Amino acid sequence: MGMYIMKLFSILGAFMFCSAAYSYEIATYENGLLNLPTFKLGQQVYTDVVLELVDNDLLRIKSIGGVKKGFKGEVVSRYDKISKVVNIDYMATGENTYKNVELQVSKGPKLKIINSIELFDGERTAINTPEKYLSVVAEGDIGATLITLSVIDINLDGMNDIVAHYWGDQPDPDSLPDIYTGPVKNNLVIYLQDEGRKFHVGTKEVLGSDYIDLEGASRKRVIGDFNLDGYPDIAYAMNKEDGRKLARPSAEGEPWAAKAAILISNGDGSYRVDLLSPENFYHSVDTRITSEGYIDIVFNSPNFDNSPAVAYRYINNKAELVKGYPYLSSASNTFKKVVQNDYSDQLISEMTLDDQYQVVGLFQEDDAGNWENIDQFDFNADSDYTKITCDECDVVEEWRAYRFNGVNRYGLAIFESCSILSAPDGENIFIVQLSSYLLPEQLTDGVNVIDHWHNQREDEEFVAFRVKDSRLEVIPDFFDKQDRDIHSYWFSCEDKTGDGYDDLVTQNRAYSTDYEYQNRGAITIYKNNQNGSLKRIDPRIMPKPTLSEFPSNFYRRALYEDLDNDGIRDILYFADNSRAWVFDGNQNVQQHTPVSFFIYWGKNQMF
Repeated sequence: MGMYIMKLFSILGAFMFCSAAYSYEIATYENGLLNLPTFKLGQQVYTDVVLELVDNDLLRIKSIGGVKKGFKGEVVSRYDKISKVVNIDYMATGENTYKNVELQVSKGPKLKIINSIELFDGERTAINTPEKYLSVVAEGDIGATLITLSVIDINLDGMNDIVAHYWGDQPDPDSLPDIYTGPVKNNLVIYLQDEGRKFHVGTKEVLGSDYIDLEGASRKRVIGDFNLDGYPDIAYAMNKEDGRKLARPSAEGEPWAAKAAILISNGDGSYRVDLLSPENFYHSVDTRITSEGYIDIVFNSPNFDNSPAVAYRYINNKAELVKGYPYLSSASNTFKKVVQNDYSDQLISEMTLDDQYQVVGLFQEDDAGNWENIDQFDFNADSDYTKITCDECDVVEEWRAYRFNGVNRYGLAIFESCSILSAPDGENIFIVQLSSYLLPEQLTDGVNVIDHWHNQREDEEFVAFRVKDSRLEVIPDFFDKQDRDIHSYWFSCEDKTGDGYDDLVTQNRAYSTDYEYQNRGAITIYKNNQNGSLKRIDPRIMPKPTLSEFPSNFYRRALYEDLDNDGIRDILYFADNSRAWVFDGNQNVQQHTPVSFFIYWGKNQMF
């Protein structure tokens, strides 16, 4: 059935598809469904084809009844008076996406595009990474992992470039000692864009070497002009979480600790990497504009030594350690986003109370520069039962169950957060992502037993807060709809639609359910409605490369960026592991992915 759907989509891309009837039924369009009794495709006829409008935004194949047996030659239509125009905001064909579409059903019957705006042009670019840049990272069956990907104009030539940090897991972690502080295999690779939408590896041109060691695995990054020289810089939250054992710090060291890494401009077109002490298990990084106009780069981690967040400030192009930030032992922290000429004096951070309760903490800076935790939002407040246990785990584990927004959950973590402005000069909104597993509707008091590994259902929900009277207040209807089962940990909050209002864009998960399989590597845009809420745009409007164009069908992710700086955003698909399941024409086999990046170039504004 999936093959049929792909074939039908390919016909849509040719602007017309035809059907012929063997009865006097009339094609109808009712309740968002376009019903075609028969559908001719090449030398085959399909029956009972239903096209469906989804959320009034997208036309998709809903069902195909079957295949007409024994068909040979041309089919003569017996339709007499069939004429209808269907208006659709967006329509995806797999190869492209169209907006403001008018589809006409007429004699034949034929369904054809009579008017539309094409969003992506016919040119697509595949970028291969020469093996020598990845062989220093990958080993055996262990591929090069790519989590932190950045799109910046690093040489200020008017064309955006790609900066990728690859790192590899330990090939045999069980053989390592409990306290292992050895290196992480990694390499920073810069792809410079040339004229004609071509790219070449230009790491040596920018940094003087083909191999750049950041001494760890990068988890998150933030882009900015940290030394105010007009060139973009990148700060990486680094650690050594590469499969080695986690152990508490000792005289032998902290196994997961690494230095912070900054890709910083020298102001003359060249760059360097600053590796900054102290070492820590860095998991999050954000920037903050101070009251003096400085840009502070603030790192934090679920550290073990009760130390404050680590911050650096560039003065005269030299990083200086900044003190005074609060203790933030968490995987995520976000500073308040501010309008121009203002400074950020608030932040939120995930906090753990009593070693089990996950809360969001609000911190405020006073006039003396001291930070205080002024409020906490407890997601466990509605819970009236205590714990669940897993009977299928190698080690018996217990989790606290909690209830939020009417849903029972366990395994709560807050790995990501961001902040947006509700309007260009509007209020700041903090957004956190609740990562958890869903529980049944009915739970008993005391201990509930679950089959964690077989019945777990991941849930990634965005929750929006405003600050009112120095308190965190949930905004219940900030998102009109969420695809909570396909969100990933990777999302950004910025203006992605060019209207001056901040949006949220999340990369969808690249695994698990059938629905996700159809949307691997797709992104979901939550567009700012300019009325105090974000509207979900169906992710299926995004075109997706075929397996022949981009063979990696398991580890595929995407960014929504303007790569050629023409004012129209493009889609950059990338493989987040260089060794993945690849379709070789017959079956899925594990091998190195031949294509690292695949770009759809935007032709017209999507919104």
